[in-house]
Amino acid sequence: MALLHYFIDVALLAVATVSLDAKTIRIHVEDGRSGKTISDEQVQVWIDNRVGKALNLIPGRDGVTVLEAPAGSSIYVASNLYRDCRPFEKGAKRPTYSVDQIKDEGVVTQNTCGRLDSRPKRGELLFFVRPVRGWEGMKR
Repeated sequence: MALLHYFIDVALLAVATVSLDAKTIRIHVEDGRSGKTISDEQVQVWIDNRVGKALNLIPGRDGVTVLEAPAGSSIYVASNLYRDCRPFEKGAKRPTYSVDQIKDEGVVTQNTCGRLDSRPKRGELLFFVRPVRGWEGMKR
């Protein structure tokens, strides 16, 4: 019985340690053309690599969704219902973002949809998307 309590204590300590190393960041979704808040997107997020099922995060009315990720990790984000405003080359590796950099400085993704003057906010990843045009929707 004492051995069982020992393993439970070790497991709880491990969980507490992982929780202490987690960082909470915000992902703010904006229209890359107008700067308006997007609240009906479903941001797909992978932590550390793009393998397995993505976390499907839905922003609130303010366009912000919250993610808890381990310190030292990186995240990969993708749009689902909107068109991503980052430039992509066919076959090129997609960008990832450091959780520590987002937490400490803030990060603004590239925006090929418009010329907004956006500054990083500490603890936030600003992610630009735009509505899908009719013919683009058929290509999906």
